Amino acid sequence: MALANTTLGAACTATDKQVTVASASNLAAGLLATVNGEAMLITKGYVVGSLTVPVLRGQEGTSQIAHPSGSQIQFYLLSSDIPVPGAQLSTIAPMAGRGRYISSLTASAEFAPRNDAQDELVLLNGTSVIAITLINPTKAMTGKVVTFAGNGIAAHTITYTTTGFGNVGGTADLVTFGTTQMNTFQMMAVGGFWLILGGFGTATINVTGPTVA
Repeated sequence: MALANTTLGAACTATDKQVTVASASNLAAGLLATVNGEAMLITKGYVVGSLTVPVLRGQEGTSQIAHPSGSQIQFYLLSSDIPVPGAQLSTIAPMAGRGRYISSLTASAEFAPRNDAQDELVLLNGTSVIAITLINPTKAMTGKVVTFAGNGIAAHTITYTTTGFGNVGGTADLVTFGTTQMNTFQMMAVGGFWLILGGFGTATINVTGPTVA
């Protein structure tokens, strides 16, 4: 597989016609790129070596969405390596017959889930600790599965203040990622509360109170 991996050097909106990258190594007009589930095509106006890359957005049936600075972006150097995504609905990336929204964070923030039962994947970019705070989901979100995935090794934290996972209060309100490899943490919205599904990566993923291994 021939890939050029880099990150976005600046945020882009859903309508921008160019993106800024941190490295221009191996980039050329005609290459396909993917970032947070959206496919883009470098246009013929690209100047080799430039960090400002003109692109055609929403390629291969994907939808145009905003991307924060620091998001991972991959450029495919060989046509045989280009993934073939399925059709999308709005900003949904299909997965096993059920759509999944993809977003990413590069700084600490409150996680505000979409007000529906659609699954979400939140990429935590970089190797600096990102602290996430949760608010209660609405009952309309029941069944929504949210996966937080470290896109780099860092002791990210997820805090569910006061309510606690499973509505048990402060005895189970803090998730801490391990520091030896990239980790994920999954939770599900049920009846207006977040419940733990699991954590994956190392046995050092902990929730204050219970341990998720």
